[in-house]
Amino acid sequence: FTTGNVQVQQAATAFWILLFCFPDLGRIQVLIFMGLILGCYWAVASNLTVGITQELTEGAGFAVAHQQMFGIFIFAKLAEWMKKRDEKKNRSIKQDKKIEDIKLPGFLSIFNENMVATSLLMLFFFGIILIVLGKDYLIQAQFMQEGQSFLFYIMTTSLNFAVYLAILQLGVRTFVDELTQSFQGISNTILPGAVPGIDVAATFGFGSPNAVTIGF
Repeated sequence: FTTGNVQVQQAATAFWILLFCFPDLGRIQVLIFMGLILGCYWAVASNLTVGITQELTEGAGFAVAHQQMFGIFIFAKLAEWMKKRDEKKNRSIKQDKKIEDIKLPGFLSIFNENMVATSLLMLFFFGIILIVLGKDYLIQAQFMQEGQSFLFYIMTTSLNFAVYLAILQLGVRTFVDELTQSFQGISNTILPGAVPGIDVAATFGFGSPNAVTIGF
C-alpha cells in the first residue's frame, strides 16, 4: 500500500474515532490498535482489487490502494453477476461492448473525443460552482485578481483540469512501468508474488480514455 496521502488521512480519521470510543487508552495502546486495524484493512482491501486491476490493465502488475477498494470489488462482482445472469437468459452478446463502441449521433459525436468531452464537462461543472460562489467571493479569497475577467477565469480553471487529466493519463503508463519494475526485488525475495498497491489514478491510462469522464 503505497498511497501515502490516503494512509495519512485514514490514520488521522482512525485515531480520532479510536480516541472517541476509548478515551482511556494510552499512546502505545492506540498505536498498536491502529497499526493492527489499518494494516489489516490496507492489506485485505487492496488485495481484493488485484485480479480486477490485472484484468483491466492486461497484467500491469499492481493493485488499487485507495479509498474505494471495497466499492471496486463489489461493483466488479456485481457486473460479473449481471453478465452471467444475461447469459443464462440467452441475452448474451458474442462480444463484450466497450465505451468506444458507442457512437453518438450528429453534433454529439464530438463527445467521442476524450479531451473535448472532458473539457466541456469540466466547463459545465466548474462553471456552475464558480458562478454560485460569485466573482466577489473569489476576489476576496484571492483566487482572482481585481479587474480579471470572470468568464476567462471560469474557462481557464475548467480547461486546466482537463489538461491535467490528459497529462495524468498519458504519463501513468510510464509511472506504473517504473514502479512495478522497482518492486520486483521485493516480490522476488521478501514477499513472493506481492504487487504494489497504488493510487486509483494509475488505472486512468488503461481501458477507454472516456471511462474516466463518464465515471466522473
